Amino acid sequence: MKNFVKGKIEKIEILSKYYLKLKVLLPYKKFSFQPGQFVMLSDKNSDITFSRPFSVLNWEGNYIEILIKMVGKFTKKISKIRENEEINILGPLGNSFKKEERVALVAGGYGIAPLYFYLKKGNNLKNIYIFYGGKTEKDILLLEALKKLLKKENLFVGTEDGSLGEKGLITDIFQKNLNKIKIEKVYGCGPLPMFKALKEICNREKLDLYVSMDPIMACGYGVCLGCVIPTKNGNICACTEGPIFNSKEILWDKL
Repeated sequence: MKNFVKGKIEKIEILSKYYLKLKVLLPYKKFSFQPGQFVMLSDKNSDITFSRPFSVLNWEGNYIEILIKMVGKFTKKISKIRENEEINILGPLGNSFKKEERVALVAGGYGIAPLYFYLKKGNNLKNIYIFYGGKTEKDILLLEALKKLLKKENLFVGTEDGSLGEKGLITDIFQKNLNKIKIEKVYGCGPLPMFKALKEICNREKLDLYVSMDPIMACGYGVCLGCVIPTKNGNICACTEGPIFNSKEILWDKL
């Protein structure tokens, strides 16, 4: 899709007080989405120049699923849309996670979205491991769906308050279990502090780390410059050159 189109809300699933999942019917099938790519959404009555990015949670045929965390005015407005209503949507945008034979996925909170999509597209799930963390059990989403995709020994869950899974930061849980798994790369999606801790671990262990950045974004075209990421090659817009970056290319001290 090169321009905004009208998507029809087929289903709204409330996951918790702050999270919901949208299933959207797109008007045609002449496109494909890959894990890590995103879409820009705006309310059907809003100016599309004030849209916001959302990772694609899943894609089948001309349906896509989107995970939304209600944290501000825009997402709360989107959350009031009802089934059978329309929403402005632009995508697919951005690059994607590449398929790997042995990879660890590290997710924080609603950062699970693109990594869940990666699992859905995975061919050899026995060599894919996911480390999923949040502050509390309310931040752990789609757990039953993850259990259906992966064996118990491939799924690691942790919360900072110990309300679900192991107590602690998911990066610490990842570090502790590295000797139990054989991986070639690490893919991450979550908050900035998680990325920085994960980067230090991967540097020590000599593992390639790719992260899906989530900066402020309003256009999706590289015009608003709200999503600039400082890299060794200069300032780069996450919407046009990302959102996935090799962690070694990012100037972390400038974020």
